[in-house]
Amino acid sequence: SSTAGTTSTAPRASANSIQVEELAEVSHLNAFEAIRRLRPNWLRIRGLATFNRQEVAGIKVYIDGGLRGHVEQLERIRASDIQELRYHDPRQATTRFGTDHGDGAILVTTKGG
Repeated sequence: SSTAGTTSTAPRASANSIQVEELAEVSHLNAFEAIRRLRPNWLRIRGLATFNRQEVAGIKVYIDGGLRGHVEQLERIRASDIQELRYHDPRQATTRFGTDHGDGAILVTTKGG
């Protein structure tokens, strides 16, 4: 039997990034809600799945290359304004940004950035 008809032409979703094409599906949401819907595992701290913003407060947020604070910043950005979201797990974030990034980092690239 052939599997040629079962292959999708849609780009495969990356575990560590969300591109503008995928964000188009949730353009009515803010960035925090979009992540919660598309990559909820980015909001897991120490093995616990959580959707409580206070519990993920240690995750650092960078917008267009600048540190802007924590996950509450994501609620201020519309998904429709984002080109890409990229997640760095605690190890990657600590290596790239320093030891105060032990809960990870989310990098936001806006369409204007």
